[in-house]
Amino acid sequence: MGKRSANDLIAQLQDPSEELKLDVEGYPLRVTSLSRVLWPASKGVPAITKRDLLLYYAQVGGFMLPHLQDRPLAFVRFPDGLEGKERFFQKHWDKGRPEFVQTVCIWSDKNKGPRDWIVCNNLATLLWLCQISSLEIHAWYSRIMPDGERPMDFSSSPESLEASVLSYPDFVVFDLDPNLKDTESTFDKPAFRKTVAVACELREYLDKLGMKAFLKTSGKTGLHLYIPIRREHPYDEVKAWAKAVGKEIESRCPEEVTMEWSLSKRPNKIFIDHNQNVRGKTLVAIYSTRPAVDAPVSFPVSWDDLEDIDPREFTMRTAPKLLQKQGDPWA
Repeated sequence: MGKRSANDLIAQLQDPSEELKLDVEGYPLRVTSLSRVLWPASKGVPAITKRDLLLYYAQVGGFMLPHLQDRPLAFVRFPDGLEGKERFFQKHWDKGRPEFVQTVCIWSDKNKGPRDWIVCNNLATLLWLCQISSLEIHAWYSRIMPDGERPMDFSSSPESLEASVLSYPDFVVFDLDPNLKDTESTFDKPAFRKTVAVACELREYLDKLGMKAFLKTSGKTGLHLYIPIRREHPYDEVKAWAKAVGKEIESRCPEEVTMEWSLSKRPNKIFIDHNQNVRGKTLVAIYSTRPAVDAPVSFPVSWDDLEDIDPREFTMRTAPKLLQKQGDPWA
């Protein structure tokens, strides 16, 4: 998506009408209830509406879409905003949808049959996710893109999914999580600095293995490391390797790091979560908004800048200008 497309969409969204029919790169998209408050006002910061959310993704979509390409998505929906009663994490889409929204049918062990997942391969789909009040977007670590070797049958049986290309991720992920009881409203600067130190220790170890890690904020209090790999290893192998790496860092920094899942058993330590490396599990996508105060976003940072960042500075209001200024560190 070029700058011209983004500017055209921004211009369309200046129309004050509550309902609009947008032209999104040739695709028609009806958007409604544009003044609905999704994030309430906070400490003098104005409320954020559905129109604001659409404007945000219109601006960052060109940076975000390459990272979503061909990946099944899950999303967290708040039909009436953060202060509404209804909120839910949605994986499957069984309803009608616009023609431009692609889906992939994947076998579900829980449902004992195939179910549809959304795939976001164009800007119109990203904005449609805003229309249905998705305040958080999650992406798989594997893709439906053919690799020339493995089958593309994801839906006929558990065995077909297991053999398919979707069972071979192209990332190993580590979720570094400080032990905070109230991550919605509390920012613990010392805990975050400790998380940064653990991330640097993990990076140093990965560097010695010849593996490059890409970093982003979680959008709340943690950090996410993504290590690109060739699509040659199934999820079980990737998870086992991630666990071994986590254990190595834990042995090097026993006072700062834990692999213990229970919150009560890891006071004042940084949790290295390797358990995300499972087919179908997800972390919040890069540039996605989060349903928390001031609309934070999960934002990529360079290792050179890590020591100086405050994750609270990456919000829906600030991220577009930062991206225009510095470009995409994951490009």
